[in-house]
Amino acid sequence: IYTYSSGESVKQLSTLCIDPAGEKLAFVAPKLFGMVEVWSIESRRRHNAFLIKRPRPTPLTMADFSHSRPKPQLPIEWLAFDHNGNLLALENGAISSWDIGSEIVKGRFSALGGYRSPIEMSPDRRLIFASRESSLEVLDSETG
Repeated sequence: IYTYSSGESVKQLSTLCIDPAGEKLAFVAPKLFGMVEVWSIESRRRHNAFLIKRPRPTPLTMADFSHSRPKPQLPIEWLAFDHNGNLLALENGAISSWDIGSEIVKGRFSALGGYRSPIEMSPDRRLIFASRESSLEVLDSETG
C-alpha cells in the first residue's frame, strides 16, 4: 500500500479497519497529521482521504515558520466502520462518527475523563463498547 497523499510506501500501520461488507479498508496515514485514507479492497484504489483531526488553534510563534519543526502527534487510537458504513474514530478521548462520502461529522460522543482503548463493536456494528478509566460504556453507534 502506498499513501496517496505522500506517495510513500506504508511500512507500519497502527490503526486500520475493514467495513462490514469487506469492500473498504481505512487506515491512519503514517507521518500525516490526522489523515485517514479509505481504499477499495477490490480495485486497490483510494476511495477517499480526509482529516479526522484538525489542529487546535494556537497563537503562531516564529518556530511555526520553521520547516524543521515537527507537527504535534495526536494519535487516532481506534477506527471502525458502523453498520451504516460511517467511520468511527477515537481521538483525544472522544469518538466521532464520519460520513466518508461527504467527510461530514455525523456525531461526536464524549464522556467526562474521555474514552480510551480498548474499544470494540458488537457483531452487528450497532453498539460501541467503550472503555473509560474505571468503567465500560455501551453506546449506540448512531446516537451515542
